[in-house]
Amino acid sequence: MNWRNSLIALAVLAVLIVVLFIVFKEQPAEEMTASFPEIKKDHVTKIWMKNPVPPTPEEEKEGGKTLFEETTFEREGEGEDATWKLTSPVEYPAYDSYVDTLLTRLEEITLAGVAVESKANWAALEVDPEQAVHVKIWAGKAQLAEFFLGAYKTGHTMIRLADDERVFKVQGSIRYIFGKRTRDWRDKTILEHDVEHVTQVTYLSGETRLAFEKQEDWSQVLDKDEEAIEHFNPKKVKSFISSLARLRAADFTDGVKPEDVGLAPPVGEVLFTLHIPADEPEVKDAEDVKAEQDAGTDPMEPAYAIENVRILVGETKDDTQTYIMVEGNPQIFLVTSHLAERILPTADKFATPPREEGDAPPPGPPMGMGPPMGMDPSMGMKGGGSIPPEVMKQLQAEIAKQKMMKQMMKKPAP
Repeated sequence: MNWRNSLIALAVLAVLIVVLFIVFKEQPAEEMTASFPEIKKDHVTKIWMKNPVPPTPEEEKEGGKTLFEETTFEREGEGEDATWKLTSPVEYPAYDSYVDTLLTRLEEITLAGVAVESKANWAALEVDPEQAVHVKIWAGKAQLAEFFLGAYKTGHTMIRLADDERVFKVQGSIRYIFGKRTRDWRDKTILEHDVEHVTQVTYLSGETRLAFEKQEDWSQVLDKDEEAIEHFNPKKVKSFISSLARLRAADFTDGVKPEDVGLAPPVGEVLFTLHIPADEPEVKDAEDVKAEQDAGTDPMEPAYAIENVRILVGETKDDTQTYIMVEGNPQIFLVTSHLAERILPTADKFATPPREEGDAPPPGPPMGMGPPMGMDPSMGMKGGGSIPPEVMKQLQAEIAKQKMMKQMMKKPAP
């Protein structure tokens, strides 16, 4: 019976190989009667995408179904001054870097061959309306392209043009470039300042107040009966201020009132002052210089713009994120709770206790845990790129396969 089962399994495998060959074989050049529309990134003025969002495993257990997010963003301005803005489902500045990557990839799309001819295979290749990323591109009032992006197979992304029943192949993985969540297209910049311009900072949390100012170096500013921080380390102040000056959101909260999330009044707040040098030195005539000298001021001191920033810190959400606002901006942001602790640190975070004699030095990172040389740990690849999720899954599967093979080779023969 075993030899019969083996023959049946071999026959099934042979049939599958033939089917895959037929489905994914390259078509002769003369059969390629379709081409992707020619698109110039500088001509594009509007992009619309409909992205399927599958339920999480927990949502699926409760009967959750795939939802669809529709995102529209439009260009404002021309040439180097052009910027992109989300116009639906919310109006908000777009993350220009992501949009630029998308536009660049649009210019490069070339149909590499026909994957299948029949509509019956749309679902298997995920180019059907229920699974595909649906994309429309405009230049002014003229629609340049409409297409559906599907699965990543055999080194290609499946793509279907709106007016063609066939499914084509595009070299490489591109679905992830278009299939982002609406929140990911939004610019996550909350604040963008030079940390060297910050001259004062005050942290307020309940009855606790911590204040610092910078002359040649950072020092603690004490008021009333406040106690000085023991083993104060000025470098720690600059480290924490760097988190304030270049603050980034993890997510956004729309349609929520500040008082509902602990922002009015706030759980805590941070106030800091910037002295921003003027772009152009102020031109002073001889009379102005003499008048300032007579008044005891330095006429050669550069002009500064003084800016005060107030950050409000609210409640935590699900123990992983914290609500914050910046005074003057109605948007409520969510930051990671780890970042929130850096925005509003406790006094002990500014101290470096001396090491006792005989104490071992603080441990460094475990060997093998850091990112490969030349890789940006925040982005995933050298040069600020990222590994497409489909490719990452295949790499992980291949690594697991190799580990299993090694373990099998190490086992002694029976």
